[in-house]
Amino acid sequence: MFLFLFYWKLSLFPLDFEDTINWAEMHGTLSTGTYLRALALPVLTLVFSSLWEYAFNVRNIVVNERSSDHVLYDVARGLPEGKIMLKLLKTALPAFLTFTTYNFLEILTGMMLIEVIFNIHDLGYLMAISFGLTRVGDGFGFTYAPELLFFATAVMMLFYFVNAVVMEGLYLHLDPRSGGEGE
Repeated sequence: MFLFLFYWKLSLFPLDFEDTINWAEMHGTLSTGTYLRALALPVLTLVFSSLWEYAFNVRNIVVNERSSDHVLYDVARGLPEGKIMLKLLKTALPAFLTFTTYNFLEILTGMMLIEVIFNIHDLGYLMAISFGLTRVGDGFGFTYAPELLFFATAVMMLFYFVNAVVMEGLYLHLDPRSGGEGE
């Protein structure tokens, strides 16, 4: 949908990141705006392809939390709806952080797919070229570059570890049931 609307129909954003950057560099028009314009379509594609899943899960987390005892107690005490909703979202946030932590590898995989589609040379590009077919004489041969695959996998593992540590820290700080909530 984004390719059809933003690239083909409206011609707002370029499709090929590397070609856009190279063209701007050759013509002396390379700027931060060039990078932002070239990344707009891939970022929009990634965000909107994942947005429905996050919205669905936040809704389910809030609905499940709404029937918990502490929320029912607040309703019975006569707290205003806005205050109850704020407390409900605050209580549901740690579960959302856990979902995000477990979903982080799926996000990375989606990013790598977007990188290959839009010709952005990053981890997805490295993984794509670590396996492939090459022309050998009259036929084709299979190429395998384990060092590229290992590097991309190690970087993904590092990102996942850092994400998990940060999310767990946030979870402990934000969860009102853990006793670490800031006043």
